[in-house]
Amino acid sequence: MTKKSANARLIYFAAPLLCALSHNALAEGANFKQAVATFKQGYTACTEAQQIRSKDINQAMELFDKYLQLKDKAAQLDPVILTTTEQNISREIEFCENARQDILRTKAFPLMESALDACEESKNLLGKSNTVDATSAYKRYEELYKKATEITPSIAKVSSVSIKVGRCDNLKKKIDEAEQKLAKVESMIQTDIKQASKALETCNTAGKTINVKQPSLPNISKSSEFLKQSETELAAVANKREVSSAMSSMRSYQQLGNVVSSARKCQGDVGASIAEARTALKAAEETRANATKEKLELEKQLAEKTRLAREAQEKASREKQELELKEKTKQEEIAKMNALKQKELEERQRAEQEKQQKEAEARSRLKEKQKNSDWSAIVGSENNDSSTAAPVEPAKTENKAGDWRDLAK
Repeated sequence: MTKKSANARLIYFAAPLLCALSHNALAEGANFKQAVATFKQGYTACTEAQQIRSKDINQAMELFDKYLQLKDKAAQLDPVILTTTEQNISREIEFCENARQDILRTKAFPLMESALDACEESKNLLGKSNTVDATSAYKRYEELYKKATEITPSIAKVSSVSIKVGRCDNLKKKIDEAEQKLAKVESMIQTDIKQASKALETCNTAGKTINVKQPSLPNISKSSEFLKQSETELAAVANKREVSSAMSSMRSYQQLGNVVSSARKCQGDVGASIAEARTALKAAEETRANATKEKLELEKQLAEKTRLAREAQEKASREKQELELKEKTKQEEIAKMNALKQKELEERQRAEQEKQQKEAEARSRLKEKQKNSDWSAIVGSENNDSSTAAPVEPAKTENKAGDWRDLAK
């Protein structure tokens, strides 16, 4: 084959390829122009977003999203648009990348500011020994810092921000140390909570023991023992130490305070119930004592009345017996007197009879004597004596008559 025929064959086969390349070049040129136009629209949205970011971040974000969409659309039309230097496109892309960071930093900055404010708050709280709230504030800082850096990590590279972030990193070490101390305090508080809860439980037992319908002395005694035990248990709680602001803000310390308050209230209530029960029991005892005293007094009075009645009855009986005795004695004396009188009468009668008998015997003897005497002499003598003598009173005759009575004696 000659060189001329070889060239002809090369031209024959290369012609279609050259035609295709020429056609593609024309098509790519048209796509590039359309891609440039699309990109330029997006660039306009980018610059506008850059300008308004500080005034309206949301609108700026929407405009920048529009830029990204148009940029992607331009790249689909012609990928060369992302690397070409024609019409300052590469610089504009670089500008928009910087604008993107500016917009993202503008969006992230309020979050970062809030994060740094939380860090400052944490620092101030830690300075007041309020570890709990300081830790809480620092956690809020970390959360906000994370959200801000998720928007754009470059926000932390801003000089004014990076300095403060460094201080916050140093603060974290101090908070960790304070938290370790706080953990020890928390352990102590939990121990105190258990002890105070035990005191409260003991006090509740005392309350159940005393708060019955009619508390007796054993109830009061047992409840008093439980109350004393509860007070001893509560006294062991380390709640009298100086309370720092860190402890006062702790939820567990507040819980301890609540349990201690409940235990003290319970102790006060139980103490009042015991005092009330003692007063009631004392009153009941006094009532029983008074009732017993009254009963004894009534029994004493009744016994006294019985005694007096018995004595009165005995006295009446004695008086009756004495009266009967006196009457009997009187009757006996009367009987004796009557007997004596009868005896005297009988003796008088007997004496009289004896006298009469003697008189009768005397008269009889006198008569005998007179019979044997000289009646004449006796008569004469009597006449002489009668004429010379004074008149004789009749009583003398009685005296003469008495002469023979003398004889009868």
